[in-house]
Amino acid sequence: MLKYCRLIATLFLLFTGPAFAQVTDFSSIPKSNLDKLLKNGQPAELGHSHFPLLGEYRDMHIFTINDSVFGAVPFRLFVPETYNPSVPTPLVLLLHGAVGASHFSDAMGQHKATEADDDPFIGKLCKTGNIIIMPYGDATKKFSWVVNEWRPGDNLTFKTLLNIINEVKRSVNIDDDKVFAMGHSDGSDGAFALDVYNPAPFAGFLCYNSMLTNIFANDIYLPNATNRPLYAVHSDQDDIRPIEQARAIIKVLDSLKVNVKYKEYYGYQHFDKHLDIDYPNALEFIKNTQRNPYPHTVFWETGSHIFNSCDWLVINNWDFALPAAGWHKSYFVNSYNKINKTWYNRSNYGYNPSAAIKGTFNNNVFEISTSGVTAFEVLISPQMVDITKEVKIIVNGKTAFTGKVKADGNFFKKQFAKTHDRTAVWVAAVPVRVAI
Repeated sequence: MLKYCRLIATLFLLFTGPAFAQVTDFSSIPKSNLDKLLKNGQPAELGHSHFPLLGEYRDMHIFTINDSVFGAVPFRLFVPETYNPSVPTPLVLLLHGAVGASHFSDAMGQHKATEADDDPFIGKLCKTGNIIIMPYGDATKKFSWVVNEWRPGDNLTFKTLLNIINEVKRSVNIDDDKVFAMGHSDGSDGAFALDVYNPAPFAGFLCYNSMLTNIFANDIYLPNATNRPLYAVHSDQDDIRPIEQARAIIKVLDSLKVNVKYKEYYGYQHFDKHLDIDYPNALEFIKNTQRNPYPHTVFWETGSHIFNSCDWLVINNWDFALPAAGWHKSYFVNSYNKINKTWYNRSNYGYNPSAAIKGTFNNNVFEISTSGVTAFEVLISPQMVDITKEVKIIVNGKTAFTGKVKADGNFFKKQFAKTHDRTAVWVAAVPVRVAI
């Protein structure tokens, strides 16, 4: 089946596919006026944004961004002919499979079938009217969303994926509350990793035939998936990512009350017709799912200074020697041997030491619980609290802060520069040291 699909993809590309005549540095693309508007640090100016028409960049084009770690990272950007620069448009970050066979140099080829061309969703998604970003993986450069080539450190691939989105937002009018990560096989593993590494920019995640982890990653903290909805699909004849393992992980996610919708298809292999059959459900998920940029409840677990925040909570420091709170747990998932078709008593996940934080807010009062955290910040938005009144922060049952919080234009500008997010707007941060 896989060979057949690749043959079809190759023939389709040869006879109907676009010839990518050049790869363009995205920094040369016209930008919106937001950077100029926000020089004075006034969030109200966000409503006066103006985006370029991008007439010559409609349809599919290949661009690069210059990354400090990976160099020139290529990605496909699809802008539909119907795109209206005055209307915010949903965005899908589509991660392709077979990352080990992909290279940055694939972006330079013309009429050459690549792993990106084999993707089962790219052609369909380009008919939805949405913006599509599809990066090229390259394991030889450690740019992989399925294997942590940076082990035992953080996988810097995911930071760069977010940088690509942020860069595109400077030129394209993206609906910040309708950004999704999606993939099949290796691509779905990358989408799930974004769910547990940095879900804040996303509305939701779509994972087809995923192993719901990354190889050699010891920082897949499953409770982090509680922050965003997940749509997951598997097929029972998958001999690459066995459905038995997926079921065991989904069971844990259900126990954590993750907002996950899980579907199984019977009689289909890893790369099979179930992907076409289920595709309308993916469109429904994208249509009906919208991010709340200011969720009333946030949970975050980390041992990384790169993936250290979610929505309005930022963990700045920790002490792993501190006793863990009762609610801060590691989750054991038995591993399934797809060759012997047996279970063995070894966790499917390895865990680096971590700290965790959870919080809620209501009527200008934040209630925070910590485990191993020694310092954190609460980000403040006028959409969350009334900044004309006092804000109270209660940490582990004790009041840690009471006072008015003043909007800081410079802080707002710095935060916006990181994300170019026009709906999750942060005007100040309250730093808190946890009493030990």
